[in-house]
Amino acid sequence: MTEQFGNTAAPAFKNRKGGLLAFGIIEIILGGFCALAIPFMIFGMVMVRTVAQKSGAPPMNAGSMFFSVLIYGLLAAFFITMGIGSIRARRWARALMLVVSWLWLVVGIGSVIAMVFLFGHMFDKMAAGGQMPQAAIAIVKIVTTVFMTLFYIILPAIFVFFYRSPHVKATCEQLDPVPRWTDRCPLPVLALVLMFGYAACCMPAMGFYNWAIPCFGRIITGAPGAAMVVVFAAVWGWMAWAASRQKIEAWWAAILITCFWAASACTTFARVNIMDFYAQMKFPKEQLDLMKSFMPDQSALIAFGAIWFVAFIGYLIFTRRFFGRSAAPAA
Repeated sequence: MTEQFGNTAAPAFKNRKGGLLAFGIIEIILGGFCALAIPFMIFGMVMVRTVAQKSGAPPMNAGSMFFSVLIYGLLAAFFITMGIGSIRARRWARALMLVVSWLWLVVGIGSVIAMVFLFGHMFDKMAAGGQMPQAAIAIVKIVTTVFMTLFYIILPAIFVFFYRSPHVKATCEQLDPVPRWTDRCPLPVLALVLMFGYAACCMPAMGFYNWAIPCFGRIITGAPGAAMVVVFAAVWGWMAWAASRQKIEAWWAAILITCFWAASACTTFARVNIMDFYAQMKFPKEQLDLMKSFMPDQSALIAFGAIWFVAFIGYLIFTRRFFGRSAAPAA
């Protein structure tokens, strides 16, 4: 991911137009699956609420369901757009898919580790409580591990392997010779741009959760939480713009805000039980009771969060070399 795009043609290379076509079709299929999931999620949400009203079963948090629909809609739009761009051998599609695939792979590895070490005890509790037989739990563990490994590790690794190829890069530059907006900054910085932009877009979704924000020992909700969300969403948006131009101010802002949120979360969850935080997010009591019965120990969650914090700070330090330069003009 440390490459920078140039304007000169690559030397002799293997044409990967066929590969770009194949991967583009795969991406469109993935986008189609994400799009198809949306009506099923909406139907499921309606059915769960209907059944809950009739039988007294634990109701679902409507906000989390709407947020999931939003995420799947964005994923559908992204994969379909990338698929079309890949089929047309666009430089921006290759750059974005490579960056997103790296992020997908890193987050996927962390998710699989979290599932194994943090949530593995959930199945043990289910077995101890007699909710599922041991044989069924073993099958669920195997199926879940295989699925997550395939989808969160193997699939993005394949995308990374393909799109990082110099032959793929040269093919896109030959078939799409005009410099694109993704050529403005190195790919490691482009990853930060996407992360900052994603944070800016997702922050307003906290409205689905009563604007609950952990803030140095207490949970802010309602209008104060909404104001805090608006401010930080604007800051994340500015950081995405400034990082795309490799402004050093964006890098320092990323360091400071990351440390701010880490200190806020640590201070808050050292005093506040995470279930109280979910209660402030307006999860129904029945759902909270269900979550509490399977939730990992809070100290383990904090430790896992600390690992992500250290890893991200390390990545920011790695990208420092790219900031303070003049961005290449976009054509």
